[in-house]
Amino acid sequence: MRRGVSTVATAVVLLCGSQVVAVAAGAVAVPLEPPPGNTWTWLAGIDDTGTILGQSRYDPAWPRTVVWPPTGGFRELGEGDPVAVSRDGRVLWQDRAGRALVWQRGTTVEIPKPATARDVGPNAINSAGDVVLAYREPGQDEWENVGVARQGRFRVLEFPSDDALGLADLITDDGTVYGRLAFDGGRDRPVRCGRDGVCRWLPLPPGVGSATVSSANDEYAVGTGDRDGWSVPLRWQGNTVVRLPTGDSPGGVATSVNRAGDVAGSTTRPDGTPHAVLWRHGALVDFDGYDKPSGAVAINERGQVLVSRGRYDEPRRSYVWHAGTFVELPALAPGEGAEAAGFNNTGTAYGVSVAPDGKRRPTRWTFP
Repeated sequence: MRRGVSTVATAVVLLCGSQVVAVAAGAVAVPLEPPPGNTWTWLAGIDDTGTILGQSRYDPAWPRTVVWPPTGGFRELGEGDPVAVSRDGRVLWQDRAGRALVWQRGTTVEIPKPATARDVGPNAINSAGDVVLAYREPGQDEWENVGVARQGRFRVLEFPSDDALGLADLITDDGTVYGRLAFDGGRDRPVRCGRDGVCRWLPLPPGVGSATVSSANDEYAVGTGDRDGWSVPLRWQGNTVVRLPTGDSPGGVATSVNRAGDVAGSTTRPDGTPHAVLWRHGALVDFDGYDKPSGAVAINERGQVLVSRGRYDEPRRSYVWHAGTFVELPALAPGEGAEAAGFNNTGTAYGVSVAPDGKRRPTRWTFP
């Protein structure tokens, strides 16, 4: 075995509630090489080539945006903060001077500020290169304006109410933007904005007065609402909203959706413990019958679900679930926890391996 590489070499069968679930072999963990002088690393996303976006810090120096290609090594883009990476590898980041920049395959392009902006805050990017930007005008303290930079032009989003702060932080590959209006008292109303810049309310089920969108694609969006103090998992398709079933659980959270409409998330047991689940074609699939707290982090276009499990006082473990089989993502060393934060559509996940003393090492996993 190569030094610094960890594998899961055995396959076992676990009883998972009333299910028999196989835990398969084949996942490999590799540490991400830190830049020289790095004191701390934060990972922000991954594209479908396996390139990972993150940030390295160099106390007391300014942090730097970094990409780790799948072939190994790293590339520093410059001083500043990573924001997001699209499926096809467009990296959105903001440099120390406050410029919104897009980097792809060695080329960097600046996103021009809106004419009236004194500063900008980039929020999201899609595979077409459309960028969601919040901005402040002179005299404004809040990020009171938001729009989309597309093919050299900027279109301000028109929200359906002026009585709340408009926010937007998701954009799909077809250019649809999802956001919310943040009203006083912590009440959020979700909106969907078309390519014309006009934002419209997303419908909510009866009794749900507040909700946010957590994941979206060209066909579906999912999020979580509030009903009588319990979280309610929701899925939107066009102008139709569905409250996803939670079985015997009083509430749940919808985290991620793929283009087939399958949703990953969690339900909440009566004692408050989160429990990873999948909704397939709107029906609840309970694939994690363990007693420990768990959650589904994401779902990809292959139908694989990234699951994280464990109590706060023990090392967490991460798995990729697909069609009744769990593939465990190993830690870099025995006794460490493996905390995966996300994955792509082509067999790569990213996160950290956590030592008993709390030291966190950025990690890349590959899996079948």
